[in-house]
Amino acid sequence: MPPEQQTLESAYKRHLHEHYAVAFNHLFAMTNLPIQRFGAVLLSTGRFDQYMQLLKANFHAPNLGKLMCKNTLSVDWQGFVYDCDFNQMLQLPLGGKQNLHLVQVPVLTGKIIATLQHCYGCTAGQGSSCGGAIG
Repeated sequence: MPPEQQTLESAYKRHLHEHYAVAFNHLFAMTNLPIQRFGAVLLSTGRFDQYMQLLKANFHAPNLGKLMCKNTLSVDWQGFVYDCDFNQMLQLPLGGKQNLHLVQVPVLTGKIIATLQHCYGCTAGQGSSCGGAIG
């Protein structure tokens, strides 16, 4: 689980400035989700189940109201829409049903969001989204 975002940002700014003369405006701390390359490493080293248990054990219900999938869509380069960037990486279609193109998207209020195990990464600890920690 990543530490608190502001503390981590301060430490990175200090370290990168002192050692590499690098400056940046803002840091987004995100939980590693067990998908794609990171998921493959977890599987190949036999640590996937252990990591999933860590995410589940750190579930933080208040993060549910702040998840990006509840108010933001991810659109790929071809115009297909997904509930979030992580679902896009997994090619998990909007609502878990069929691929929809941006021009086909109906009103989505109250619709189902596609979820799988990786979603625990966005709810664990301080939570995670494309804007960084959410908790």
